[in-house]
Amino acid sequence: MASETSTVKKVSFLIAAVALAGLYVFAVAQAIGNWFGMKQIAETLSDGLSGEGMVWLVVGIIVPVLAFVIAWLIGRRHTIPVKLLLLLLGIGVVAIMQLNIMHLVPTTTYLS
Repeated sequence: MASETSTVKKVSFLIAAVALAGLYVFAVAQAIGNWFGMKQIAETLSDGLSGEGMVWLVVGIIVPVLAFVIAWLIGRRHTIPVKLLLLLLGIGVVAIMQLNIMHLVPTTTYLS
């Protein structure tokens, strides 16, 4: 009976971890899509992306990757619920960063 409970916990963790990892992948894919979309818009409207605009777009790509790696490294020595909470906390930080960038950085900053 204890073996079955352990297996159920591990499978539940795996399902939840894959779902959360999917959110991280979505955040990175969305940031890469923003890069290409803003590059195309900037080339159409002006001479291309500004240096500051490129920095913000790169930050949007790097933050989800760093948040996932940090959450995974910190959680590797902890119990399953703590690992899930750390992954959830990391995706929350990613969401907050992306919303802040979207609302606080003017669109004109991306244009050169």
